[in-house]
Amino acid sequence: MPQSTEVKTAKNLPLLAKYGFDEPRRQAFLLHLDLKPSDRSLVDILHDQVIAPAASRIIDDFYQYLLGIPQMRKYLPANVIPRLKRTQEEYLLSFGLEFNTPYYFEYRLRIGIAHERVGLTMDLYLAAYRQLTMLIISAIPASLHTRSEIHKSLINLILKIAALDSSLAMETYVAARIASMSESIADLQEQQQELTIEIQRDALTGTHSRRHVIEHLDHMIHSKQRQSDFKFCIAMLDLDHFKKVNDTYGHLVGDRLLHYIAATMQQSIRSIDLLGRYGGEEFIIIFPDTDIKTACLIAERVRNNVSANPYIIDEHSITSTISIGVSEYHHDDNNEKILQRADAALYKAKNSGRNCIKCQN
Repeated sequence: MPQSTEVKTAKNLPLLAKYGFDEPRRQAFLLHLDLKPSDRSLVDILHDQVIAPAASRIIDDFYQYLLGIPQMRKYLPANVIPRLKRTQEEYLLSFGLEFNTPYYFEYRLRIGIAHERVGLTMDLYLAAYRQLTMLIISAIPASLHTRSEIHKSLINLILKIAALDSSLAMETYVAARIASMSESIADLQEQQQELTIEIQRDALTGTHSRRHVIEHLDHMIHSKQRQSDFKFCIAMLDLDHFKKVNDTYGHLVGDRLLHYIAATMQQSIRSIDLLGRYGGEEFIIIFPDTDIKTACLIAERVRNNVSANPYIIDEHSITSTISIGVSEYHHDDNNEKILQRADAALYKAKNSGRNCIKCQN
C-alpha cells in the first residue's frame, strides 16, 4: 500500500513535521511576508543578474565582516573557513529559489539548528543575517539602478526572502536552544538530586547521615512542638568493643561489619523510623509518633537481632552487641536536650555491662 503524503513528508522532511510546518502554515508565512508565486520570476532575475555574478565577492566580503567581530572569531577557526564558505555559497545560490516549496522550508529550518549547535549567540546570528542581506542588495549592478521600478522590486524581494529565511532559522534556533536549556536543567536537577542523596546518606553504611538526622530532628521539633499530642522518641546506639574488631581483623573488615550491622538494624525497625550514623560506630534512630514504651520494645528488637546475627567473613564469625539509650521528647526540648538525655541513657547502658537498653523519660 503506498504511503500517504503526510507520512512521506514526515519521513523525508522531518523538521517540517516536527515543527508543524504543514501546508496552511507555510502559506500563512508567505502571505504575511507578501511573497507571491509571481515573485518567482523576479527571483530568477535576482539570481541571473545579482547573485550569480557576485556570489564570490559577496561571500568574501561577508567573511571579512564576520572576522572583524572579535566575538565571532571563535566560531571561525582558519582551518574550517574554506568549508564554511562552500556551505555559504550553497545557501546563497539557493536564496529565494522555489521559496514556496516544502524543501525550501526544510533547508532553512536546518540552518537554525546548525547555528544553535555551535553555540552562536542570537545577537551575532541576527547581525550576520542583516549584513548578508545588505551585501546582496549592494551587489545589484548599476545597470539596474537606472530602472527604478525593478531596482525597488529587487530590494523589496531581497528583504522579503531574508525575512523568510531568518524567521525559519530562528524558529528552530529558539526551539533547539529551549531544548538544550531544558536538557541542562534536567541535568542540573539530576546532579542536585544526586548531591542531596549524597548529603543525606552516609557513604559507608548507607544509613542517613548525621547532618540529615539532625536536620530532620530539628524540623520535627520546630514544626510540631505546638501540638499538645505530639510525641516521639530517639535512641542512641553504640557498638560494643568495636575497637577490638578493628585491632583484630583490620579496618576494612571493621567497615564491612559496620555496613552489615547497619543493614541488620534497618531491617529491625519500622518503615516510619529513621536510622542514621551519628559518628564512628555510633548510630541514632528517630521513632516518630511513638511513646517511650513502644520505642524501647523496638530498640530491644534491634539489639537482639544484632547479637543474634553474627557477621561471617572467610572462616571467621564475628558476633557483635550494641548498647542503646532511649529518650522521649519533652515539649520544651530542643535538639541538644533530647540528644543529651539519650546519650546519658546510653552511658548508663555501657556502665551496666553493655548489650542492653536503658530508657529515660
